[in-house]
Amino acid sequence: MIFSELYSAYYNTVAAIISAVLDGERTEHELQRIVTERAFGESVLTVMPSLKSEKWQILHSDMTTALLHKPTMPLTALQKRWLKAVLLDPRVKLFDVNIDLGDDVEPMFMPEDYVIYDKYSDGDDFLDKGYIERFKTVLLAIKNS
Repeated sequence: MIFSELYSAYYNTVAAIISAVLDGERTEHELQRIVTERAFGESVLTVMPSLKSEKWQILHSDMTTALLHKPTMPLTALQKRWLKAVLLDPRVKLFDVNIDLGDDVEPMFMPEDYVIYDKYSDGDDFLDKGYIERFKTVLLAIKNS
């Protein structure tokens, strides 16, 4: 699994709690709000009790932390290579996705590495500037409706 929605939700929730504590927000109510907003429904039964009891050894019982810096979640080399490969798809350009992964990251695969056997031979020209502009107009209309 290259990306995990489940584990990322918990990592990001705990990272947000650590960041809030480092910013001086130490009330249980504030930290509970972060869990409610960022994690899953049942997480309120696990995350805060594990933090408060020092089971996870991230926060002290007085809601302070020994950490000095806010956590970061850098992408792994595998994640960067997968994203680089996905960004080669011309359809991605329709959505103005702009991720700078650096020139030193090699794509995990190239478009010529796989065969799409049920592809229409008269499909849309995703590289045509007119097509791209019309697509963006429709996308903007959907977003603003």
